[in-house]
Amino acid sequence: MQAFLGSSVPACVAGGSGNVDEGNSGNTGGSSDQPPFIVIVDNRTLSREGMAHLLESCHRFRVFAAASVTELLQGEIDLQEGVVLLSLGSRELGDAEVRNDIGLLSQANAAVRVVIVGDREDSHQVGEALVLGARGYIPTTLTARVVVEALRLVQAGGTFVPACAFSEALTQRRTERPEPSSNTAFNLSGLTPRQREVFDLLRRGKPNKIIAYELAMCESTVKVHVRQIMRKLQANNRTQAAFLAARVADQSAA
Repeated sequence: MQAFLGSSVPACVAGGSGNVDEGNSGNTGGSSDQPPFIVIVDNRTLSREGMAHLLESCHRFRVFAAASVTELLQGEIDLQEGVVLLSLGSRELGDAEVRNDIGLLSQANAAVRVVIVGDREDSHQVGEALVLGARGYIPTTLTARVVVEALRLVQAGGTFVPACAFSEALTQRRTERPEPSSNTAFNLSGLTPRQREVFDLLRRGKPNKIIAYELAMCESTVKVHVRQIMRKLQANNRTQAAFLAARVADQSAA
């Protein structure tokens, strides 16, 4: 699955070559005699007509606009040919009406490519859109240029995920990561004399092979001792264990 992060736009996403040009970007992606086809579904007239004008006049897309999914399905539109840009407006993605709209589109054509447009840009909202079968989620905070390239990507068979979703997810993961115990020095009291020797070399940043050589033991034995030290320090990996070991030593010296 091809995916595009919406914080920056590559020179060309769906095909062609050269830089993206605001006035002629309709020439990239798809065939030259058949520009991308976008179906806009938005019950807000100004928003719907503004998006249609942007895509038609500035980027040479073929556009069909409707105020609702029901109105769209009443027309003779080949949903498999293009991308359906479904705007949430004041609705939430979890609303029954929105889920019903997506269901109706899928029933009309199982291969339909739906991209959700919404005001929220949190990772949960983006993830929920993908779970519902959407091929992308476009926050209204994105620039027109990024939106155009996102639509080209989906038209070419990819999936668009805005960069803000990844940024929030990473931030949340860092926030939720448990901090090492503040009582680390106390936990080290359970180390054996041999483990204390390994601990002393570990805090100096020495690798297992060197520790094994200096302490005249097998490298596999050193690894066992390091794992025990990591458990005492509540470290996730060897690098973190070495850092915490050095910090404990500094605190003891102070």
